[in-house]
Amino acid sequence: MTMIRRLSELALALYLGLSILLVASGVQAQTTTTFATGFNSPSGIAFDAASNLYIAIVGDNAVSEVTLPASPPPPPPTSRP
Repeated sequence: MTMIRRLSELALALYLGLSILLVASGVQAQTTTTFATGFNSPSGIAFDAASNLYIAIVGDNAVSEVTLPASPPPPPPTSRP
């Protein structure tokens, strides 16, 4: 069975071991959306075939499923004056 792993900006924050996950809402966005906090030493991530995100948490000897926001952030602006 071949698994395709996707590493996005969203998942990269967890991969690097950050305890707060922020998602930028645009290219030069000034606001961020926090949707996952409180992980005790996250150490790995994985996506299943349905694109669900799972996080390995070493500090708790657990795996958590993260429910992603229902709608994606708006697309970045196409041009700036």
